[in-house]
Amino acid sequence: MIVVRATSDASALVAPVRALVERLDAQLPIYDVRPLNLYVERARATRRFTMTLAALVAFVALVLSAVGVYGVVAYSVTARHHEFGVRVALGAPAGQVMALVIREGIRLAARGLLVGIAGAAMVTWWLRGQLYGVGPWDLASYGVALPVLALVAVAACAVPARRALSASPLEALRTD
Repeated sequence: MIVVRATSDASALVAPVRALVERLDAQLPIYDVRPLNLYVERARATRRFTMTLAALVAFVALVLSAVGVYGVVAYSVTARHHEFGVRVALGAPAGQVMALVIREGIRLAARGLLVGIAGAAMVTWWLRGQLYGVGPWDLASYGVALPVLALVAVAACAVPARRALSASPLEALRTD
């Protein structure tokens, strides 16, 4: 393999380099002549595809976790619709009702985060030979992932929390 550094257009040097190689040894085949950046791109293509695929899977997992938290909290709000109506009828401020729902969602998400941390540490320990520069307790990775997941959990709780505010006090007092 021959690498030629050029200050101008590298394609203009192909013919002179071919002539030089033929002068040195006419039996050497000359093939696959292209700029070095194309070699580098081809070498990185597999890793880039793998990282893109991993990012896509991570995004889908994040969306699924948000949908899961939303679903559980929305079900809880629906089941407790009467209670929220009574709370509103008794004068509970809107912020207090929303905080109650969001607090329950955060409690649920915190349990999931603890299980997720344990699972991630086990999987990372198992794959430690495949991961360069990342240990089972890589604080930077957890320091980024945990706040993002907590923020997504809070956002997933916001819609059901707003729905809890729509509980009609009249409807809650009529039924029972």
